[in-house]
This record gives sequence, structure tokens and C-alpha cells, in this order.
Amino acid sequence: MKRKNYSVSEAEMEILRVLWERGPSTAKQVREHLPRRDDPAYSTVITLLQRMEAKGSVGHEKSGQGKAFVFHTLLKPEQVRKQAVRSLVKRYFENDPIPVFAALVESKKLSGDEIRQLQDMLDDITRQQSEKPN
Repeated sequence: MKRKNYSVSEAEMEILRVLWERGPSTAKQVREHLPRRDDPAYSTVITLLQRMEAKGSVGHEKSGQGKAFVFHTLLKPEQVRKQAVRSLVKRYFENDPIPVFAALVESKKLSGDEIRQLQDMLDDITRQQSEKPN
């Protein structure tokens, strides 16, 4: 399912991480692999998975064993990251990417390799822009 706009809560993000790392899992397996600091009740995990399914971020199939459902993610990590950044830029920076970039660069001392990677990304964007017909 392709969704352009969706929000992922912190608890939902934890579940997505489990599903990305482990692959399809039952609610019990998801709960067992959530960070211990959370330790949600089984019913909470079920509620979150149902909410996530309604939002289109996970799906499920019936497992071959008993009544358990096996849940899988419908979102790729890149999709979630891109949407989170779009939301951050819109909400806190009035859709202006320059202050976001400046804040990121100023918040961490970048290594020479990280600076080269950023420069390569900017060079790629510049090249793509110049190749587009006006």
C-alpha cells in the first residue's frame, strides 16, 4: 500500500523496528522483542498492531498454528524516515530545508568523511537539476 502521509508514534516505531529486524511476527513475538524499558501488556501490543493496520502500516495473515495472526510491515524504513523529515520540516521550519540542514550540521561535529558524503549528495542534486529540461 502506497501512502504519502502517515504519522508513526514512538510506540508504533518500536513495533516497526521489530518487524523490520525480525520479519513477520506474532503479537507475542513482537512484545518479546520490544525494548524492555517499555514492557507493554500483550493487549496493548494487539491494540497498537490493530491501529497500525487501520492506518496501513502493517498487515497480517493467519498463522498456521492456532488462532495467532502473523503481522508484517507494509512500510519500508526509508518511507518512514522521509515522511518524518517532511513532517519535521513542515511543522518546525515552515517548509524551509535550509535551516533544517543548518541545524543538523551545527548539532554535531562532522567528520571529514561525513562532509564528503554530504558534498557528494549536493553534487548529485546539482547534476540532476542541471539535466532536467526547463
